[in-house]
Amino acid sequence: MAAARLRRRDWVSRLLAVVDDAQGRPFEWGQHDCCLFAARCIDAVTGSAWAVELELWYWDESTALAYIKAEGSIRASVSRRFGDPVPPLLARRGDLVLVDSPLGEAVTVCVGPSLVGAAPSGLTVLPLSAGLCAWRID
Repeated sequence: MAAARLRRRDWVSRLLAVVDDAQGRPFEWGQHDCCLFAARCIDAVTGSAWAVELELWYWDESTALAYIKAEGSIRASVSRRFGDPVPPLLARRGDLVLVDSPLGEAVTVCVGPSLVGAAPSGLTVLPLSAGLCAWRID
């Protein structure tokens, strides 16, 4: 049981390190956008390489929008990877949560009672209640 708690503490630390690293980093398609930020968080939690995969598909606004269009939407793309969404209030730390943003739907990461996501000034913090749906990252 202590080992399980230690592993959880490790991924939480890695998740928070990604969040800290993104503070103050301006939004830039293909560098620091909602999907890449979320993917880096998921990589920290699971050890996957989702961010690297995304970086192969798009690198600026036009290629990002083409990628989203080819996927159908951000919601469809995330659902293909993580399965059917759940109600946002069921999100746990490390899960992905879809929200409305000035640019349309955006993916954020649950960090407890709040969501964080890429924004013009670095990161935005939203209440969990701002979520439209969520995906469990188990």
